[in-house]
Amino acid sequence: LFAEGQSWQKTLGLEALFSRALDALSTKHFIEKRERTDRAQIAANYFRSIIERKVSQLTDAAPIFEVSSRSGNDWGADIAEDVIQAWWEEYSGQTFLDRVALQAMLGGSAPVFATWDQALDGWSGDIRMQCLPTRQVVVDPYLSEARLLQSDALFVGVEVVRPLSEMRLRYGDRGKLVKPQSGFSHFSGTSEYVSGIGRPYRRASNRGAEMSSSAVPRASERRIYFRDLTLHPMRPETQAGTPNLLFPRKRCIVWSWDKVLLSDGDGVNWDGKFPLELHDWGMNLEHSYGESEYESLWPMQDAVDRLLSGLVHNARLHNEPPWMAEENSIDPVELDHWERYSDHPGQFHFYKPGARAPEARSPQAYPQVVVETLRMLQAGMELISGIVPVMRGQTEPNVSAGRAIDSLQAAAAATTRRASRRLEDFLSRYGQLVLSRIMQYFSDERIFYLTKHPRTQEILQQRQQFLTIPQVQLMRPY
Repeated sequence: LFAEGQSWQKTLGLEALFSRALDALSTKHFIEKRERTDRAQIAANYFRSIIERKVSQLTDAAPIFEVSSRSGNDWGADIAEDVIQAWWEEYSGQTFLDRVALQAMLGGSAPVFATWDQALDGWSGDIRMQCLPTRQVVVDPYLSEARLLQSDALFVGVEVVRPLSEMRLRYGDRGKLVKPQSGFSHFSGTSEYVSGIGRPYRRASNRGAEMSSSAVPRASERRIYFRDLTLHPMRPETQAGTPNLLFPRKRCIVWSWDKVLLSDGDGVNWDGKFPLELHDWGMNLEHSYGESEYESLWPMQDAVDRLLSGLVHNARLHNEPPWMAEENSIDPVELDHWERYSDHPGQFHFYKPGARAPEARSPQAYPQVVVETLRMLQAGMELISGIVPVMRGQTEPNVSAGRAIDSLQAAAAATTRRASRRLEDFLSRYGQLVLSRIMQYFSDERIFYLTKHPRTQEILQQRQQFLTIPQVQLMRPY
């Protein structure tokens, strides 16, 4: 199943897409490497400006979680609402949401986990809220939409890197069988660059470097959450006549990079859901990984960089024009002197008697159409992304009435509202996962700390009847 998910990601080219988008965001490879080194390579990164502006607009207002009860338990809903809102603020949820939106814009989607990890908070346990790179998470290729993950997906998988000491602590004797993985347990001894350790986006590359062993050996851990429909061998049906599944809360299989089986059994979470939600930036009709903002803006950004580089290169040629001279009219020693000091003010240069004097050949002036094309491309990028002058605090020509300006702003924000609706839908689904972890794992003392509701004690007593999961299973982090 894991290999099937990886094959689908490779077919879609998701890892290469995200790598290119990261380079575009940091202005690293707008100009291709085959370009000549003597040419100017200029990048006006409108792409980064647009991305940062849209992320800021989407996450400017903090979300307000509202919890309602299907069974009429309004007191319990009020307590849950207080707890999840306080927890979101306590763990800087707004900053985390910035990362989720940014990753979804660049790569098309952002897989976000809400899991209980007993190793956090000094082994008191806490919710691990984590947005992993898409290449570390595989999803059922037959899933058509991200919002249908919980109902339609057959499996999801995740790959994480852990120190061997943590694996031994989590999985006991099985964890002791795991061997260090070279890609994460070694670093270059000839460079300051540490290969792959702790780098969430870049893969380790150890080729051509002298490697040293790390003091903290690490290895990758893979796990699959599988909707296993195997019936219970002793009781295949419930009293109501419905199928009695052997793994009602998803089957979870954990193994290491060297194929050591670490765990296999039923899930530990009450809700029986996959422990993640997928935020897709734009709907893609072919798969559930969404659409990347980079794909729509990159062609125009590439054209801007090439035209701007040509414009700057032309300006440099005006300041340092190429020279033309008769063959063998300049002595080789003088020629080297000429090439190095030809632009120094007051510099004397010599050529052989009888030869025609060397002359500078300045290039022609750049046509005005190039400058106009640059402006058109910049405006086109902002138009495609939904950024118009009124969203930058600028008014349109001949528009001065306040009501007219408000109407323009409302119309211009249509694209942002669409992205905002998708983000709100994701937060609604993700909030249900977080709320389930809170009600299952948070201690009474912590809930009392996060809420001041007068009926808290009564509601917590009702919760105790559901606390039937053995505490030893809480060691499993996902």
